[in-house]
Amino acid sequence: KRPHYESITSHGIDPIQGAKELMENACSTCRHPETGAPLVAIASSGSHAKIRHNLSSADLWGIVHPDNIVSAEDVPRGKPHPDVYVKALERLGCDSPGENAIVIEDSIHGIHAAVRAGVGHIAAMTTSLSHVEMYTALCSLQKQTLDHANSTGLRGEKRVPSLIHMTSTCIVTIIGSTLPVTFEQLEHLIYDGQRTW
Repeated sequence: KRPHYESITSHGIDPIQGAKELMENACSTCRHPETGAPLVAIASSGSHAKIRHNLSSADLWGIVHPDNIVSAEDVPRGKPHPDVYVKALERLGCDSPGENAIVIEDSIHGIHAAVRAGVGHIAAMTTSLSHVEMYTALCSLQKQTLDHANSTGLRGEKRVPSLIHMTSTCIVTIIGSTLPVTFEQLEHLIYDGQRTW
């Protein structure tokens, strides 16, 4: 699979709209108050080789410091287990992820991993699932949310809510397939639950 994948991506990968701008802005905006180090990490189920290939092909390599890139190779278990996120949070020195961490995820397993790691705010975005598909898949993880969806008749509606309370301490915001280009916009989107980008 690996040689085939590298062949079909050899001419580059188009990053999701807004990804490069957001990564650069987050690295310049979110910094440790004492050391000034960027408080941004990548937590992936892929190998280090694949992570580097993907980031390089999309012209994103070098934005996040390599020391802050965690691969499934670095931990006992990959997603949906929380190990990669726990390791990434440790590297950033984040001991209160429920309050101080924001995760951007594009997969259901990844969202589940972030929830299990205790992250309080998750932005769910992907180009491979529709808003409704993402909402339905997330609901399947939490019976309480699924019951709420059934009782309020959300299944039959075309427009689904952008906020999903996965646990009492974790909120997932579905933001579609385009990222805001600044960290401030991302914070506003997540905390206010408004799809404005």
